[in-house]
Amino acid sequence: MRLTALLVIVLVLAGCGGDDGTDAVGTTTAAAVPCSDQLFRAQDEELYVAQTTAQNALAGSASAELLAQLHQGARLLRAYVDAHPPCADELRTAAETELRAADSLDAGADALAANPGSPIGRAQVTAALADLRTVGIRIRPEAVPGG
Repeated sequence: MRLTALLVIVLVLAGCGGDDGTDAVGTTTAAAVPCSDQLFRAQDEELYVAQTTAQNALAGSASAELLAQLHQGARLLRAYVDAHPPCADELRTAAETELRAADSLDAGADALAANPGSPIGRAQVTAALADLRTVGIRIRPEAVPGG
């Protein structure tokens, strides 16, 4: 009995059980990840790849490989936000915008897979690209002329 009580105390102190924490946008997660504005801002490569893939999908016909890349870009964005949630409110808003962009990339890829010329699919990818550009400006204001 004493060993069981000690084990429960150790697990609670180690963060196992009880309140699980929240992710970058306030959703309950399996384990709390400490927020870091610096790490959240350090996602240049992920944003670049997602934006480039979206631009490529809009530039011509979306091949099966390109559609798979759109889905992969969305997964990478979600994983990055989940692994590096921001602390500051303005960056939490950017994280929400980024997750919305990931959803739009997935929806656009699905619509383009069903109908390669789908205006809805193109609009969703266009919306994702605009959101990703907005995120880039929010996380790196110094990169914007006059910012």
